[in-house]
Parts: sequence; structure tokens; C-alpha cells
Amino acid sequence: MKYILLLTLSTLFLNAEQSTQKKFAALFKKMYAEELAKLKKPRAGKDMKVYMRNGKDFVGRLTVLTRYNAIFEVDESRQVNISPRQLKGKTFRYLFPKKYAHQMAMKRLDLEYEKILPKKKKEAKKATPKAEPKTEPKTEPKTEPKAEPKTEPKTEPKTEPKETIQVKVKTDRFNGYDISEAKTPKHLGAVLTQFAVWLDMQGRRVGGKLVKKIWAKQQGNHVVCYIQVTSVIMRIKQADKRDMVCEMFWRMWARKCRENGLVPSLNSAHIVLIEKGKIIGGSSRNNASATWVKRK
Repeated sequence: MKYILLLTLSTLFLNAEQSTQKKFAALFKKMYAEELAKLKKPRAGKDMKVYMRNGKDFVGRLTVLTRYNAIFEVDESRQVNISPRQLKGKTFRYLFPKKYAHQMAMKRLDLEYEKILPKKKKEAKKATPKAEPKTEPKTEPKTEPKAEPKTEPKTEPKTEPKETIQVKVKTDRFNGYDISEAKTPKHLGAVLTQFAVWLDMQGRRVGGKLVKKIWAKQQGNHVVCYIQVTSVIMRIKQADKRDMVCEMFWRMWARKCRENGLVPSLNSAHIVLIEKGKIIGGSSRNNASATWVKRK
């Protein structure tokens, strides 16, 4: 766990200066401590209501609590073994405060990371509309409004706003994942190559190849990296460590896409883990940062 955490904090800032790397590492530790201080320590032997993601909530007595699971005694003849990923936020926060604090600290770190990124594209968009409206409004309003005030102003303003709204909906909507292999667009090629090199480096560190093949697709405002993984990831015994590896993959891909101006935010970059033609993990469709890995 410590090894994976070190990889998460250090390799995510490979392109940054050492001073920046140290700054973010120290900032994460501070944020983690702050989030953990807000939470109560869970106590075994307590009766409580357990809120499940699948909606099958129940009341039981907490008998065993480890880093990886919680066991509840529902009645004399039945026990329920629950992993962190099966729990809703309220119960997850209480039973696994360290994992919850880690998630919240990483989210806060993402916001701080966004602040240091360049905003060249946003400035370009703001500069062009300011240059054009200064010349046109001075010449046209003197002739057109007086000659055709009764015909054009009443028809055009009603149609143009509807068209612009429709365009925004189409670009912002994310229709899900298509795992069929496809050629990576040219504008995503350089970032995909960098990500592939990083994945290969992680494989050498753990002593096994992690990925067979990767490709990327532009889906509206979203960029998706499809990763054909080897059996190495699923051979990791602890579910939380598999989740940690997947989260690390997403953060590296998202940061590289954001640094190169390919996405408007980190949450617009997705990853999909594929094994034997099926999705076994990656980003969630409605929340790219909410990564998951299939249970054995």
C-alpha cells in the first residue's frame, strides 16, 4: 500500500520541478491529516444501520473490522462480509475513515493542481470575441435597424438561441464507452505515447507487464483511454490495492490530458480497463474520477 501511494504522489508530477513535487507531497500530507481529524474512529461491537450501494441496507452488529473489510452479525445464524466499495458514503466514511480521508485529500489536491495549469485556450476564446464586436456594431446598427426593423429582429433572435443551446448539449453529453479498437486521433497521439511509456515503467517496477495495448478516442469534450490489461492486475489479492492501481492510472492519464489542454477539466478524462473483450474496471461513466475494478 505504501509503495503504491508513493508512486501516486511522485510519478504524477514527473514533468514538474522538484520544488513543486515536494510542495504537493507536503500539501497532500497536510490535507490528509485535516480530513482524518474530522472523522471518528469506528468501534467494534456497535449496532448500526449499514447503507449499501445496491440499496439492500440492513441493521447489524459490527464484529470484525480490518483495512479490507467489515463483518456484521445480522442474527445468530447469519454474518455479512462487506468490502469498502460496497458501501454508501455515510457508512463508508464511518467504517473506513483512512480511505475516505485519502479520497477527500486527493480531490482537494486535484483542485490545487488545476490552479497551476496554464489557461491558454480560455484566454484565446476571450480575446477573439472582444476584437470583432468593436468594429461591426459601429457600421451595421446605423443602416439595418432603420430599414428592416419589423421583419428581421422578430424572426432571427428566436431561432439563433435555440441552435446554440443544442450545440452545447451535444458536445457536453457523454454517451458511454465503446471498447472497439480504433486508430488514435493525431491530436491525442503524443499524450498517448507519454502515457504508454509511463505504464511500461510501472510494469518494470512491479516485475511484470501490465498492459497489452492502448488506444484513445475523442468523445465530445471527453477523452477516453482504452487499456487492454494483462492478468497481473487481477492477480493482486487485495481489492483495495487493485483499486489503488486503477486510480493511479486514471490520475496520470487525466493530468497529462489536462496539461496538454485536451480536456477542460480532469474529470473529462476517462480510462477503461479491458480484459478478454470485457470491461473490468476504469472510470465511472458519470464521474471519471470514481474509478473501480471488478471483484474476483
